[in-house]
Amino acid sequence: MREASESVREIEVQWGDLDSLGIVFYPRFFAWADEGAHQLFRAAELPMDRLLAERKMSFGLVSSAAEFHSPARYGERLLSRSTISKLGGRSLEVTHRLVRVADESPVATVRETRACMDLSDPARIRAQQLPQDVASRLRRFEARAKVVEGE
Repeated sequence: MREASESVREIEVQWGDLDSLGIVFYPRFFAWADEGAHQLFRAAELPMDRLLAERKMSFGLVSSAAEFHSPARYGERLLSRSTISKLGGRSLEVTHRLVRVADESPVATVRETRACMDLSDPARIRAQQLPQDVASRLRRFEARAKVVEGE
Protein backbone atom coordinates (compact mmCIF):
# COMPACT_ATOMS: atom_id res chain seq x y z
CA MET A 1 0.00 0.00 0.00
CA ARG A 2 1.25 3.49 -0.85
CA GLU A 3 2.51 5.70 1.96
CA ALA A 4 1.22 8.92 0.42
CA SER A 5 -0.46 9.80 -2.82
CA GLU A 6 -2.70 12.26 -4.54
CA SER A 7 -5.70 12.12 -6.81
CA VAL A 8 -4.99 13.95 -10.06
CA ARG A 9 -7.39 15.01 -12.76
CA GLU A 10 -7.13 17.22 -15.80
CA ILE A 11 -9.53 20.09 -16.46
CA GLU A 12 -9.89 21.97 -19.73
CA VAL A 13 -11.27 25.47 -19.16
CA GLN A 14 -14.51 25.83 -21.11
CA TRP A 15 -16.32 28.97 -22.32
CA GLY A 16 -18.99 28.55 -19.62
CA ASP A 17 -16.30 28.62 -16.90
CA LEU A 18 -15.44 32.26 -17.66
CA ASP A 19 -16.61 35.57 -16.26
CA SER A 20 -17.05 38.82 -18.21
CA LEU A 21 -13.28 39.45 -18.10
CA GLY A 22 -12.55 36.16 -19.85
CA ILE A 23 -10.99 34.46 -16.82
CA VAL A 24 -12.31 31.53 -14.79
CA PHE A 25 -15.19 32.71 -12.58
CA TYR A 26 -14.18 31.95 -8.98
CA PRO A 27 -17.14 29.63 -8.10
CA ARG A 28 -15.87 27.20 -10.74
CA PHE A 29 -12.80 26.52 -8.55
CA PHE A 30 -15.08 25.41 -5.71
CA ALA A 31 -17.04 23.14 -8.08
CA TRP A 32 -13.77 21.64 -9.37
CA ALA A 33 -12.60 21.11 -5.77
CA ASP A 34 -15.82 19.29 -4.93
CA GLU A 35 -15.38 17.08 -8.02
CA GLY A 36 -11.76 16.47 -6.95
CA ALA A 37 -12.85 15.41 -3.46
CA HIS A 38 -15.35 12.94 -4.89
CA GLN A 39 -12.66 11.56 -7.22
CA LEU A 40 -10.27 11.18 -4.25
CA PHE A 41 -12.92 9.22 -2.32
CA ARG A 42 -13.46 6.99 -5.36
CA ALA A 43 -9.69 6.46 -5.68
CA ALA A 44 -9.69 5.43 -2.01
CA GLU A 45 -12.45 2.92 -2.87
CA LEU A 46 -14.94 4.96 -0.82
CA PRO A 47 -17.39 6.38 -3.37
CA MET A 48 -19.88 8.70 -1.71
CA ASP A 49 -22.93 6.95 -3.18
CA ARG A 50 -21.80 3.60 -1.76
CA LEU A 51 -20.98 5.12 1.64
CA LEU A 52 -24.48 6.56 1.79
CA ALA A 53 -26.29 3.42 0.57
CA GLU A 54 -24.30 0.83 2.53
CA ARG A 55 -23.18 2.69 5.64
CA LYS A 56 -25.55 5.66 5.93
CA MET A 57 -22.59 8.03 6.11
CA SER A 58 -21.07 10.79 4.04
CA PHE A 59 -18.49 13.57 4.25
CA GLY A 60 -20.30 16.89 4.40
CA LEU A 61 -18.56 20.12 3.52
CA VAL A 62 -18.31 22.37 6.59
CA SER A 63 -15.87 24.99 5.27
CA SER A 64 -14.07 25.93 2.09
CA ALA A 65 -11.54 28.60 1.23
CA ALA A 66 -9.46 29.47 -1.80
CA GLU A 67 -6.30 31.33 -2.68
CA PHE A 68 -6.01 32.53 -6.26
CA HIS A 69 -2.47 32.72 -7.63
CA SER A 70 -3.00 33.61 -11.32
CA PRO A 71 -5.97 33.75 -13.71
CA ALA A 72 -6.86 30.85 -15.97
CA ARG A 73 -8.36 31.43 -19.41
CA TYR A 74 -10.41 29.69 -22.06
CA GLY A 75 -8.78 26.56 -23.48
CA GLU A 76 -6.09 26.25 -20.82
CA ARG A 77 -5.53 22.80 -19.41
CA LEU A 78 -5.17 22.54 -15.64
CA LEU A 79 -4.20 19.72 -13.31
CA SER A 80 -6.07 19.43 -10.05
CA ARG A 81 -3.95 17.62 -7.45
CA SER A 82 -6.04 16.58 -4.43
CA THR A 83 -4.55 15.33 -1.17
CA ILE A 84 -5.66 14.93 2.43
CA SER A 85 -3.78 17.61 4.32
CA LYS A 86 -5.24 16.77 7.72
CA LEU A 87 -6.99 13.64 8.98
CA GLY A 88 -8.75 14.06 12.30
CA GLY A 89 -11.05 11.92 14.40
CA ARG A 90 -14.30 13.24 12.92
CA SER A 91 -13.16 15.37 10.01
CA LEU A 92 -10.55 15.81 7.33
CA GLU A 93 -9.08 18.60 5.29
CA VAL A 94 -8.67 18.14 1.54
CA THR A 95 -6.30 20.43 -0.34
CA HIS A 96 -6.70 20.88 -4.09
CA ARG A 97 -3.79 22.51 -5.91
CA LEU A 98 -4.62 23.61 -9.44
CA VAL A 99 -1.67 24.19 -11.77
CA ARG A 100 -1.24 24.66 -15.51
CA VAL A 101 -0.44 21.50 -17.45
CA ALA A 102 1.97 23.47 -19.67
CA ASP A 103 4.40 24.62 -16.98
CA GLU A 104 3.01 23.54 -13.56
CA SER A 105 2.56 27.23 -12.62
CA PRO A 106 0.10 27.64 -9.72
CA VAL A 107 -3.41 28.88 -10.51
CA ALA A 108 -5.35 28.30 -7.26
CA THR A 109 -5.38 26.36 -4.01
CA VAL A 110 -8.72 25.32 -2.51
CA ARG A 111 -8.99 23.83 0.99
CA GLU A 112 -12.08 22.01 2.16
CA THR A 113 -12.96 20.72 5.61
CA ARG A 114 -15.34 17.76 5.50
CA ALA A 115 -17.01 16.15 8.51
CA CYS A 116 -17.72 12.43 8.68
CA MET A 117 -21.51 12.43 9.07
CA ASP A 118 -23.89 9.81 10.43
CA LEU A 119 -26.96 9.91 8.17
CA SER A 120 -28.78 6.91 9.64
CA ASP A 121 -31.50 9.20 11.00
CA PRO A 122 -32.20 12.09 8.57
CA ALA A 123 -33.90 14.04 11.37
CA ARG A 124 -30.72 13.90 13.46
CA ILE A 125 -27.68 14.36 11.20
CA ARG A 126 -24.52 14.49 13.29
CA ALA A 127 -20.76 14.15 13.04
CA GLN A 128 -19.34 10.75 13.83
CA GLN A 129 -15.93 9.22 14.43
CA LEU A 130 -14.18 8.12 11.23
CA PRO A 131 -14.44 4.34 11.08
CA GLN A 132 -10.99 2.72 11.24
CA ASP A 133 -11.25 1.12 7.79
CA VAL A 134 -12.28 4.45 6.24
CA ALA A 135 -9.44 6.32 7.96
CA SER A 136 -6.98 3.66 6.78
CA ARG A 137 -8.04 4.05 3.14
CA LEU A 138 -7.92 7.84 3.34
CA ARG A 139 -4.50 7.80 5.00
CA ARG A 140 -3.03 6.65 1.64
CA PHE A 141 -3.85 10.11 0.31
CA GLU A 142 -2.28 12.12 3.12
CA ALA A 143 0.17 14.70 1.83
CA ARG A 144 3.70 14.74 3.07
CA ALA A 145 4.72 18.09 4.52
CA LYS A 146 6.40 20.14 1.81
CA VAL A 147 6.79 23.72 0.72
CA VAL A 148 4.90 24.49 -2.46
CA GLU A 149 6.26 27.37 -4.48
CA GLY A 150 3.75 30.17 -4.92
CA GLU A 151 1.89 29.58 -1.66
